[in-house]
Amino acid sequence: RAFYNYYDLPLTEDQLLKYVDLSEKISHGNPSGLDARVASLGVPLIYQKNHPMTIVHFETPYWLVVADTGIHGNTKNAVSDVAAGLNSAFITRRQAVEHNLRQLGEAATRFIDLVELDSAKMANDQWFTAICRTFKDAHQHLRALQVSSPELEAGVTFAEANGAGAAKLTGGGRGGCYFALCDSKNKAALLAKALKEENMAVASWVVPFKSSPIDDNAGE
Repeated sequence: RAFYNYYDLPLTEDQLLKYVDLSEKISHGNPSGLDARVASLGVPLIYQKNHPMTIVHFETPYWLVVADTGIHGNTKNAVSDVAAGLNSAFITRRQAVEHNLRQLGEAATRFIDLVELDSAKMANDQWFTAICRTFKDAHQHLRALQVSSPELEAGVTFAEANGAGAAKLTGGGRGGCYFALCDSKNKAALLAKALKEENMAVASWVVPFKSSPIDDNAGE
């Protein structure tokens, strides 16, 4: 966008995403294209291989704390290592990787069903607990796939011990960011402060857990 703006050239959304997809192939190897489209559209999307991406709409009273470890993640290596496990000469490794990927998919499906659920059909505490369970399960399987890292594990453990119902890594892993889900804005703000005070994050953001656009002034 900056390049096209500098030369005062028109840039369509399709052109933009084409170039972003190209750059992601260089840096990540085999990207889904999801990150670029979420960043461009500003709304959460559901992605499943060989299916069109769809927008998901949901509203909850909960709050997310997004925390940055300050360590650059390495998506390309993480993806490469998981792929190597899938193609391993050892059947036990292939089965382990396949099992964890399958469980990740099931956790994602449960999560989508939960956030799209009419909250009136489930007690608030039960809804929160059920959503948290999907995050915990997902992180457990990401850890088993060796996508996590020491700093991510430290942050997730600290968050769950200090007000969060659940926490998990986000993005490519091996560094980068993680997030924690809290059942109130006050708990989220206190957790964000504690994460920085205890050097569990170099930066943190408190944002409402819903699909409407995020306020850019919500950073902590």
